[in-house]
Amino acid sequence: MSFSDAAEQTMLESVLDGSYIGLVTSTPSDTASGDEVTASEYARQPWTVSYTQGDPTEATNTAEVEFPQATSSWGEVTHAVLFSAATGGTFLAYMELRDPNDIETPLPRTITSGDALRFSAGALVFEIQ
Repeated sequence: MSFSDAAEQTMLESVLDGSYIGLVTSTPSDTASGDEVTASEYARQPWTVSYTQGDPTEATNTAEVEFPQATSSWGEVTHAVLFSAATGGTFLAYMELRDPNDIETPLPRTITSGDALRFSAGALVFEIQ
């Protein structure tokens, strides 16, 4: 079965509106979110999202997303994940962190004490094909 671009956008909107961005240090799958950062200062972040119909249909952050400054090591963050709530909730989607200058190149980030991870507007793109 195939969906129209309009249907894909409607599905993304209904699932992702009001969701939160989290960070994981292992590779997620369709059934598991991966190992979420557990540092006491870490918290999932809300995001402002826009949708673009096409092939693929995309959900993109329209404002900067900033995580709290690390006061301990968070490890090597490999993926951004979406959840339905700030804590607990349902795992919804994931994306590998990539080099913004070459989207084919994975770009995991090692977060140590003093680091603050920020994603500029447009840096987080979740797709449905």
